[in-house]
Amino acid sequence: MFWMKSYLYDEHETRLEEEWAVEKNLEMQGKTRKETGLEEFKEVEIRSTIVGLDIIITKAHFVKLLGLEDKGKIISDYKDNTYYRENIKKEMYIDLSLLGKSKWMNDCDYLQVYRIVI
Repeated sequence: MFWMKSYLYDEHETRLEEEWAVEKNLEMQGKTRKETGLEEFKEVEIRSTIVGLDIIITKAHFVKLLGLEDKGKIISDYKDNTYYRENIKKEMYIDLSLLGKSKWMNDCDYLQVYRIVI
């Protein structure tokens, strides 16, 4: 149920949220998120609702759950730079021709995160 109703709350989602607040009340044009009654954006979150309970998962949850260090590269930060994206893929996979297959991942940590996402 969680994953079926989940969505990614990121910078794009916050912009949509701001636009919706302005459409709803034109006096909010040019005001900060706090002034419009919206919560400040801190980090990317996975959000869902189960039985009326709002659930939020952040990177910190995965770090603690998997016992990892809070470091690494965020692939979406390199969306316009294919050189970095390709290097990140090379770091993650043994054989790039098998990209997307979990058993060909280099590091156990990558494999664990891949399985959680799936």
